[in-house]
Amino acid sequence: MSEERVRLLESIPGWRWEGDRYYDALERRVAIIKQFVRTHGRMPYPDEEFEGRSIGKWVEGIRSKFRRGVGIGHIRQLEGVPGWAW
Repeated sequence: MSEERVRLLESIPGWRWEGDRYYDALERRVAIIKQFVRTHGRMPYPDEEFEGRSIGKWVEGIRSKFRRGVGIGHIRQLEGVPGWAW
């Protein structure tokens, strides 16, 4: 499937790649980060954990991936987190 078609599909509100474990995991992590922000009023530092997860390392890693080019679906989900910055 072309990148253009992927972009078009992912631009549909509520679009989801059914059965895609990566997207399911991304949604769970984004929800945890949003909860962290609601609780602490800021994004996590690289060495912070929350609910038993190393979310600070994950945030640092996804920002690194962004610099190398992450899919548009990821960008939209993460930019929906209050306080998110690339």
